[in-house]
Amino acid sequence: MKQRLFALLWLAVVLAAGIHVGVTAWRGLPLQSDLLALLPAEERQPMVQQAKDHMAAQVSGRVAILAGHVDPAAAFGAAQTLRDSLMGQGLLADAGDVPSAQALRQLGGLYHPHRAGLLAPADRQALLDGNPQALAERTLASVFGIGGMADARLLAGDPYLLLPAFMTSLPVPASRLTLVDGWPSVTTDGITWVLVSGRLTGRAYGLSDQQAFVDGYAKAAQLAAAQAPGLRLLRLGAVFYAQAGAAQAMAETSFIGVISTIGTVLLLLVVFRSLSPLLLSLLAIASGLLVAVSATLLVFGFLHVTAAIFGASLIGITVDYSLHYFARLFAEGEPRQRLRHVGTGLILGLLTTLIGYGAMALAPLPGLRQVAAFSGFGLIAAFAAVVLWFPLLDRSRCRPLPPLLGRLGRGFWALWDNQGRRLLLLGLVALALLGAARLPG
Repeated sequence: MKQRLFALLWLAVVLAAGIHVGVTAWRGLPLQSDLLALLPAEERQPMVQQAKDHMAAQVSGRVAILAGHVDPAAAFGAAQTLRDSLMGQGLLADAGDVPSAQALRQLGGLYHPHRAGLLAPADRQALLDGNPQALAERTLASVFGIGGMADARLLAGDPYLLLPAFMTSLPVPASRLTLVDGWPSVTTDGITWVLVSGRLTGRAYGLSDQQAFVDGYAKAAQLAAAQAPGLRLLRLGAVFYAQAGAAQAMAETSFIGVISTIGTVLLLLVVFRSLSPLLLSLLAIASGLLVAVSATLLVFGFLHVTAAIFGASLIGITVDYSLHYFARLFAEGEPRQRLRHVGTGLILGLLTTLIGYGAMALAPLPGLRQVAAFSGFGLIAAFAAVVLWFPLLDRSRCRPLPPLLGRLGRGFWALWDNQGRRLLLLGLVALALLGAARLPG
C-alpha cells in the first residue's frame, strides 16, 4: 500500500514538472547563451555588477555592417536599403554614434556659453609665446580663404574664431572612415565601403531575439544584393556569434541525445529481447530529464545551453539504474526481489554521484552550479522512477542468459585476472611513456 502511495506521489511530481516545462516552453523557453552568465557576479558590490551588466549590454547590443561595392553609388544605395529594412522590421535602432548636423549644433551650443575661457592648445601656446599675430592671421585665412565658413554672426560673437579652433582640437577616435552625406565610408583597393551601425532593439543573448535578427538581416541582405549585384557585406556584432554558438550547441545536444537514445534502445533490445525493459528505461530517462529541466528553471529562472549540453549525458547515467535492475532478470523472477538485490548498490551509486555534483555546486561559478543542479535533480528523479515505479510496472519474467552474452561477459571478466591486470598495467605504462615523450621540452 505504501509502495503504491509513494509511486502515485512521485507520478504527481513528474506530471507537475512536465506541465511546468510545457507551459514555459509554450511561453518561450528562457534559454541563455551568454557566456558571461557562466561567470561569478559581484555579490558584495551590487553597483559594480550593475555597471558591468550595463557595459556588457551596451557592447553586446551594437551591430556594425559594411556594405562594399566597386560603384560608390551602389554601395551607398545598398547601405540605405540595409538600414531601412532592419529599422523597418523593428530590429535595429539608431545608436547615435554617427554625428549628424543637429548633433554638431548641439555640441557647439554646449561649449558656446563658456567660449571666453576655452583655448586650443596651439592658441594658448601662441599667446604664451607673445605671438598673437598668429591668431589674427588664422582668422583672416578662415574668413577670406577658399572654403572659409565664418559669417558675420560668428565673427560678432567670436572675432578670433577661438571656439571653432578649440572644437577642432578636441581628441576624436582614430578612424579611416570619413563622412559622406552623413554616411561613414572609406575607399580601399577600388571598393567603397559604407558603414551601417545601430543598436539592437532586442536582447543579444535571447534565443528568440537572436533568431529574429539573423533572419531579418538575411532578408535585408537579400534585398540589398538584388539592388546592387556584386555587393559584398561584412558584419560584426555579438548577436551573430551568440546565435551561431547557440545553434551549434543545440545541434550538438540533439545529436548527442539522439545517438545516446538509439544506442540505449539497441542495447536493451539485444540484451533483454523484450519491449518492457526498453519502455521502462525510457520512462526513467524521460522523468529524469523533465524534473531536471523544471527544477533548473525554478531555481535559476533560465536554462543555459551549456547545462543542456552536459545534461544530455544524463541519458547515459540514468539508464544505468535501469540496467542494474533488469540485469536481475537472469537471476530473480519477482520484481521486488530484483530491486531488493540491487537496491543498496543503486543507493550508494546515487550518493557518490551526488557528492561529486555537490562539490561542483560549491564552485563560485554559476555555470557549474547550474550543471550540478541539472544533473543532480535528474539523477534523483531517475532513481525514484526505478525504485518506486519499476516493481509495480514490471511484468517481465525470469529468463536464461543468452549463451553469446555469457561468453562475452566471461571474456571481459577475464581481463581482470592476474594476467589481464599485468597486460593492462603494461599498456598504461606504455601510454604514459609515449605521452611523456611528446611533451614539449
